[in-house]
Amino acid sequence: MRTQLVGLTLPALAAVILFGPGALKSILTAALTALLIELIAGRIKRKNMPGNITHSIMMGVLLAFTLPGECPWYIAMTGSAVAVLVGKQLFGGLGRYRWHPALVGRLVVQLLFHEQIAAAVTSLQALCNWGDLRFVGSVPQLGLYLYDKLPSLQQCQWAAAGGGLGESCRVLLILIGLYFIYRGYLHWQLPLMFIVSACAAAAFFPIIVEQPGLPDHLIYFPLFAENLSIGFTYINYHLFTGGLILTAFIMTADMTSRPLTVRGQIYFAVSAGLLTIAVRLYCPAVLSAYLTPISAYIALLIMNTLSNIKCKL
Repeated sequence: MRTQLVGLTLPALAAVILFGPGALKSILTAALTALLIELIAGRIKRKNMPGNITHSIMMGVLLAFTLPGECPWYIAMTGSAVAVLVGKQLFGGLGRYRWHPALVGRLVVQLLFHEQIAAAVTSLQALCNWGDLRFVGSVPQLGLYLYDKLPSLQQCQWAAAGGGLGESCRVLLILIGLYFIYRGYLHWQLPLMFIVSACAAAAFFPIIVEQPGLPDHLIYFPLFAENLSIGFTYINYHLFTGGLILTAFIMTADMTSRPLTVRGQIYFAVSAGLLTIAVRLYCPAVLSAYLTPISAYIALLIMNTLSNIKCKL
């Protein structure tokens, strides 16, 4: 666990370089809040399992990684407190909780502080607002949408392209994930199948858009309706925007909230990848603004829930 926490210092450093002092404030606030809540819980329970404090600090840091760079400090503090107190301690503590604690905290602050979080995102982050698609005749112009509305793929891979602090440098996240695989914290099948299934869903799941001046919805398959270059660019944006890479390589390294067997982890990862894209494309309008930016986290929490049900059965 200490090795995992040390590994997270690299994305933290990248976040501070890219986002400035606000990133450092959010990460330190979340980590110190998690530490304080863990110490209080340990005093109340009158026991302290080895690794408890390190684990809680790691949950605080991961919570901060999911927040935008200019997020107010009280959101990081609230999310970290919920992660440790509700996500972890309420369900039995280290080794017994049912959902990834950091993602429980992230879901709660997304619901409580949606407007503040949305205002703190400095650039676009997800393929979701299909109402902005331009039409020529009755043909959507996906290439123009990708060019006008989203950062370059190079920014998505190496630099800040919207989203959370820890999502900023995707290549670095992949390298850390590979290190986790090397150390045995993560089976390689889990992130690989998560990414493959998400890319397959992006390729084959249709976009449903409203045609201007017409009451009917258009069922639109980007990979087949456009040329291959635009289609694969569309898939790459799904891969490199939002929290998909952070979830696939870092969040899934949590050993308590995932299945134990390799086969179970493959089912877990495939389902989570498909759900991530499904939430982005088909989330009801009333929930879209709340859930679409955290689609990968929602998918992982859903699979945590289904894994718990399966274990009980």
